[in-house]
Amino acid sequence: MLRKVGLVSTLLLALPAFAHAWTVTAKIGSGQGSVTDGTKVISLPVAAPATGSIGYYKAENVIGNSQTFTVTPAAGYSVSSVIVNGAPVANSGDGTYTIGSGSPIDNSQSLVVYFKQNLLTVAASQPDTTMGRIVLQACDSTGKTFGTRSMVSIAGLKSTGYVKVTAYPNANYKVATVAGVTAAGLQGEVVSVVVPASSNPSVTATFDLAPVVKAALSVSKSVANMGEAVKLDAGKTAANVAGVTYAFSALPATGVVITPVAGTATAYATFATAGNYTVKVVASAPGAANNEAVAVLDIAATNSCLTCHNNRNADLVARVQGGGHAYAIASGHDTNSCQRCHTTEGYQNFAKQSGVDFGGYNPVFTTITNVDAAGNKILTTVGCYACHNNHDSVLQSTPASWDPKYSAGGASASNQFKLCTSCHNVVNASGTPIASGSTVSGTATVQKTQHYKDWYRNIASTHYDLPTTGVGLTTTYVEGYNIRWNKESACTDCHGHDFNVETGASQLEAPSIQTQWAKSGHAGKLLQQKWDAFVANNATLSRTQATAAATMAAGVTGTTGAAWEHYNWDDSTGTASDRKGCQKCHTSTGSANYLDNPVAYNPANNDFSHLVGWTSTNKKSNQNELLYCWGCHKSADTGELRNPGAITTADYKFKGVNASYPDVQASNVCITCHGGQASGETITALTAAGNTFTNQSFVNSHYMAAAGLMYVKNGYTNFIDPATVIGTSTYGKSLTSDADGGALTSTHRKLGTAAIIGDHGITAEMGIAAGGPCATCHYANGNHELEIGADAFTKVCVNCHTAEGTTTLTADNFKTVFVEEQSVPFQDALSLALAKLSANYGITYNQAAYPYFYDARNNNSAVKDWTRGGQLTAAQAEKLMGACFNINLLKREPAAYVHARTYARRLLYDTIDFLDDTNINMSVGASAVAYDAVKYVKDTTAGGTTTESFKYLAGYNRTSLVWNALERP
Repeated sequence: MLRKVGLVSTLLLALPAFAHAWTVTAKIGSGQGSVTDGTKVISLPVAAPATGSIGYYKAENVIGNSQTFTVTPAAGYSVSSVIVNGAPVANSGDGTYTIGSGSPIDNSQSLVVYFKQNLLTVAASQPDTTMGRIVLQACDSTGKTFGTRSMVSIAGLKSTGYVKVTAYPNANYKVATVAGVTAAGLQGEVVSVVVPASSNPSVTATFDLAPVVKAALSVSKSVANMGEAVKLDAGKTAANVAGVTYAFSALPATGVVITPVAGTATAYATFATAGNYTVKVVASAPGAANNEAVAVLDIAATNSCLTCHNNRNADLVARVQGGGHAYAIASGHDTNSCQRCHTTEGYQNFAKQSGVDFGGYNPVFTTITNVDAAGNKILTTVGCYACHNNHDSVLQSTPASWDPKYSAGGASASNQFKLCTSCHNVVNASGTPIASGSTVSGTATVQKTQHYKDWYRNIASTHYDLPTTGVGLTTTYVEGYNIRWNKESACTDCHGHDFNVETGASQLEAPSIQTQWAKSGHAGKLLQQKWDAFVANNATLSRTQATAAATMAAGVTGTTGAAWEHYNWDDSTGTASDRKGCQKCHTSTGSANYLDNPVAYNPANNDFSHLVGWTSTNKKSNQNELLYCWGCHKSADTGELRNPGAITTADYKFKGVNASYPDVQASNVCITCHGGQASGETITALTAAGNTFTNQSFVNSHYMAAAGLMYVKNGYTNFIDPATVIGTSTYGKSLTSDADGGALTSTHRKLGTAAIIGDHGITAEMGIAAGGPCATCHYANGNHELEIGADAFTKVCVNCHTAEGTTTLTADNFKTVFVEEQSVPFQDALSLALAKLSANYGITYNQAAYPYFYDARNNNSAVKDWTRGGQLTAAQAEKLMGACFNINLLKREPAAYVHARTYARRLLYDTIDFLDDTNINMSVGASAVAYDAVKYVKDTTAGGTTTESFKYLAGYNRTSLVWNALERP
């Protein structure tokens, strides 16, 4: 009996624990992952020992009142949400969740976990835009695509998803790899690769240069006598590889003798029989497909026309024969409205008509009646007498109804403009551009033309600057060249009788002078802007009305061409916005007038009446000029430059008088605008006038003053009297050029002058014997992009610079291995100077905002007090502004380390020497090491080296371990 009583007592004591027993139900609501209490596991998908998507736990917590669960997402998944007892709970951070905490617990608990699949993004790392580009699109494992295409990235991809990466090579290139996969293609061939999204967060492509040769052929005479030697010239053949060979032939070949000139692109042909001949050249280059060009000759036994025409301007005839107007008549262009522009007979017939809607898309046209005996139309390509009246140089007239104007009711255009634009349409009689037929830039309506889908055939897309996007308006693009439509030289301002431009939808065409210019800084890189607008979201380069309109709307921006876009340069109103003082460099009109006669130049005479809205009473326009061909050249046919002579009166002083430059022939044109507008002597003149520098605006050197630096004319050098003695050595040498009897010599300054011939192995035959340094380097091989490139290296640089260390310099690597590497220590030194300027004087530099130097101690206002609130004397304040002047001068001329290597180093050394402690005491070495001990490393061994940045600042005397100014480079 006592045993039973004890058992009952024991059970009664246990009852409270049973009363606290509770249950928890766990469930996975979606996705993949697992939930476990440490013993039991549930998971999706089901994996032993899991119990499936629903698990039931009964906790008999005799001691505790909670249960801890660990939530683990599967690979490629993450926790979306956790619901406890019907309410969401915050992310625990460690994946554990405790259920039922607290006492007493008298109800059941629930845990629901939702997993979500992680979505991936695959980004496109666009390769060098000169080589090609890539386009991405989501796809399945077989490459079947869906969704939109992008040149940036594809987002929202599952971990099991795929992306199709398509590489589009640019002109002269072929695909090498796509997304790391070798995928060699042919020239211009589009190549695609399918890659898994999970292992390719960023993809790109690489391209190889594809050898290309494009033949060109001109003849010395298009009409010749039997037995007369005719020169066949293939010299304008273009190739991107060396080793081009030429094979000349004629059809018919009977009685024709062709004698090639060994080692050249020329040959001479004689013809034993009168008749019409087609001569051909086949150009071959290693690895490139052969390409051919033809010309047509008329060989006469006796021809009365030859009496006058045989030897009359043979060069002009050759240019016409080899030019764009001499292309063969394309199939389908000998009927209806096409005839009027593609054949001589068609245009002559059309020009005689009256009452024709010439501005219309498909004007009325009278069929050509000239036929041969078989009834075939007699048609010839566009020749001299399509544009000129017979036997004189007077231009053909156009129908009276064709009267293009740049504004409704405005003045009539010149005869030349009317003639050329009757085929190469620009505007109609209302001033509306004729191009795609679409509206561009929101307000400018555009009339439809024959080739309305082809931006490169519509000259309005590149020859019209929309007045709706001028300076001060919402956008400030310069969309195109502004033709001088009211001048008789409207088109010949830039186009000679070759009529070659070569702007095509593929950019495979050999570059012409015009396309090189259009890619240059003088054009604000206009052509690249057009091309980029055409290819954006248009991977297949399809020609549509929309792509034509988009291309027309693209133009020069403040990034690509601030020199042309930033201000309303043609403003001659005499108001605060007037820019007459800038026009000689920032407009073609001002440049042409100045270069023709610098002494008599008066900007008040600059006539911009060809710009929309600019009149004698309203002297400003929303259109802006770029620096056009006629700004520098007198003739597009001959290439004759304007000749200002030596620039003898610059805008600033040097040695007390206006700076002057030597006569460097063609480079005189460049010096005019690349000499700067102020010098260090502009600052010292302020001191001479009693200025205390307590309320003085910054003196701006202006931009890209390459000539001022090259000829040692405009830096601030007044940090110290050259005769001052420091230690045992005279500090420094005279910072003047050798042309002025100073110490700084420069081989670069002598390039293209008689002084350099015979030096450094340079001979006149290398083509750099004349033209001065600017033309010699920037115009090497006639390249009108005017940028240092392969032409300059192979013609000029290689004569002195053959290797950089152990690396042999080539046309492909010299910019990256040699030129750009030289830039690094130059920029490092500028960074050191700016650091000292900020730390010691509270002045910061903003290159994008005039006047560039700002006072960190005074709400970042423009610096006016150069004494820094009395920190410096007036003499030191002058030097502080001089130091800032040098920094700005060198920042604004980013190639100073090439144009004026020695002078730039000396300006930087003295600038830093002053800024670090206001004393010239050769403290730059210690300052440099303190600033960055990695970039500026002293070598204590006599034969050792220092880092490039350290060597750039000055010559380090490793024997005495001090900086010696006499050793500065």
